[in-house]
This record gives sequence, structure tokens and C-alpha cells, in this order.
Amino acid sequence: MRVLYLSKSYPSAGAERARLSDPAFLWRYDAVLIPDLNRLFTYGGRLTPAEIEALAEYVRGGHLLFIGMNTFVQHWHPLLESMAGARVAGVASSSADTPLYDIVYRGRVYAYNDTYGAMHLEPQGARVLAAFQEGHPAILANRYGRGVVVTAAFNPVKAVVSQGNGAEMAGLLAGIVVEEMQAVTPEPPPARHRVKAVLHNAALALLRPFGRVAADAGGGLPGALAAAALVAFPAYLALLAASLACLAPRRIRLLVLRPLARLYKPREMDARIVELLRDSGPMSLEELAARLGAGWRRLCRRLTLLELRGAVASVPEARGRLYVYPEDLPAALLAVDPLYEEIARLAAREPGVTVHEIAARLSIPPGAVLKACRRLAGYGLLELRKSLFEYEVYPTRLLYRYHYVLGEGSAALGAPRG
Repeated sequence: MRVLYLSKSYPSAGAERARLSDPAFLWRYDAVLIPDLNRLFTYGGRLTPAEIEALAEYVRGGHLLFIGMNTFVQHWHPLLESMAGARVAGVASSSADTPLYDIVYRGRVYAYNDTYGAMHLEPQGARVLAAFQEGHPAILANRYGRGVVVTAAFNPVKAVVSQGNGAEMAGLLAGIVVEEMQAVTPEPPPARHRVKAVLHNAALALLRPFGRVAADAGGGLPGALAAAALVAFPAYLALLAASLACLAPRRIRLLVLRPLARLYKPREMDARIVELLRDSGPMSLEELAARLGAGWRRLCRRLTLLELRGAVASVPEARGRLYVYPEDLPAALLAVDPLYEEIARLAAREPGVTVHEIAARLSIPPGAVLKACRRLAGYGLLELRKSLFEYEVYPTRLLYRYHYVLGEGSAALGAPRG
């Protein structure tokens, strides 16, 4: 058994709550019991669609889910209702206790305090296991996939903890859960969950030695720092080797090789790369390799280091990236993306045009326009000014510096420097 404490006051509630959306974790257990998930006191509030979908996958795989009144009502979701096989027709509560909501199960009556509240459920395929004396279902069970969902139409926690017959109520609920569990057979976890579990266990096995290092170093902060250094150094060496071989993604290469860029001394090949980009304009890695007669891996490493030193720049395009001479970067950016060019033209012609006006004229979503404007602003070509509920777009001197010709069909960008 594993108890997840989800109270707002519990320091680790966030990590505990994350497990509810992890089917690989849930699959370790034959049943999941959520008797009273009161969102007023629960970290994270309502059950999210991801958490409910994880619970649904868990039940479909041959397990049992038990939910109580607050879990069902306060976290209502169409999928949760489908899993329970019942719909909520109303919620009842009373200021005084009466026999109306005592629970009848197999001819035996279990007292329940009306003041704790109850649901009026209408079965939509679920079996009624027990009923209130007033007639509505008190406990239902519904087959869902290969599993079963048991729903209590009352507050099971209050019934067990706050009533004089709490032991009897606990025995009633436990007996029903055990009986329903015997009617289902859990399936093996899906392959993706098995892989995740293997990786999780492997990670724990790898980290175990570092835990011993931390303990040997005296524990506490010094021990944690020693263990972190032991983990970080081999990881950095692995990333460094992958970056030098251009096997790592570009962002990782830029991050890992940054300390080495200052120590790197440009050579003749580097000067040829810079000169070629200055004279011939933007080129892809493949085009550079063909012009220089160099291997792409060696060239990729040199371009990464040159980019970190500011000797070359790059812009994304459909085929990958284009490498450019730094002074040609704004022109290249506008040339590779027609959207950027259209936005720049509108901003140069009508300083102060809003994002929504640009979106309407170009027939694209405002979010896409704002993203493009922020990208252009990052390169110093545009300026975004926040107005009431809107962004206004202004050209910069850098944009005009590139001889943006208004009124023509295209921009005369990339004109000779000087």
C-alpha cells in the first residue's frame, strides 16, 4: 500500500500529486482508492484531464478504482462519469440526522449521518450494490474496460472516521472493494510503461553509488556537492565529446562549447569560411562543405565555435540552418521567411501598426504574428510597444539601414555594406 498525501500544507504534495497522472506508477497497484479528494484542501485543485485519462487507462487495464462523493462531484468530468457508469442527479444534505440515508447492503442496515451529505445517482450501466433507505443508490460498481469503478454516493471518510459505527462502515467498504477486485484480472502494463519503469529503475541504480558518495563525504550540503560533482563531470565529458563530434543538438553544442570558444584560436580554414560567407552570402552547411571541400562534421564543429565567437551567425530555414556573415544577419532573416518580410514591410510603411491589424491583413492568427514580431525584435529589426490590450509594431533604424524600399514588390535588403 502507498498513501499519497495531497494536502496543501504538505511540503511534498506537488511530487505526490504528479503520480496521479503517471499510469506507470498506478500500474504497480491492484486498486486506487480516492475516497474524498476535497479540492478546497487538496494541492493542485481539480483533477486534470491528464490525471483522469491516466486513471481511465489504469482501470481499462484491469484494475479497480474507488471514488467517493467529493471526488465525483467536485472533480466532475464526462470521462469520470462514463467510468462510474452513473450520472449525478442531485446532492442532498441535512442539518439533522435521519434514517433516510442509512445504507442497506444485503439486508443489513448501516447507519450514515445525513449531515455529511450524499449524492443522488442515476445508474447508466452501473450495478447497484447498496442503496439508501430513501431509495437512491448508495454504492455502485461499473465495469470499464477490463477493470471496475466502485462509487460511494456518500462521504466514506466521514462515515469511517467520524461515526460511532466507523469500524462497520470500513468493513462494508473494504469487503466490497475486495470482492470487486476478485472479479477483474490486471493486464500487463503497456510496453511504453514497462520501458519507463526499466529506465526509472536503471536511473535509481545509477544514482545509488552517488548516494554512498554523499554519505561518505559527511552528508548534508558538502556530501550533496561532492555527489553532484561526481555526476556532473562525466556527464559534461560525454556532452563535450558529442558536441565536438556534432552529434548533439545545436543548442546543447552552443552551451557546452561556450567555455572553449574563448580559448579557440581561429585558423586558416576559419578565415576561409568567414571570407566565403562575406563574399557569397548565406549558405547551408552542405553548401559550405562542397565549396570548401571539407567534411561536414569538421565544418560543423568549426561553425559552432565561430558562431560562439561572433565571427558568423545563423538563421533557421526549412532545410535546416543558413550560416551568414554577421552584418548580413537581418537581411538573411527577412529573406528566408516571407512572413518576416511582410511584417517588416507593414511596420516600415505604417509605424505603430498593431499585431491584430497585421494578422487581419495577412489572414493569419495574431499569435503567429506576435511570435514573429518578437523574433524580429530580438534581432533588432522591430520594436514592440505594449498598449492597452495590444502590441504596436515599429521599425528600427537597423531596418531602414538595410534600404527597405517601400512601395516596391520586394525589399532591397542585403545591399552592399558601407
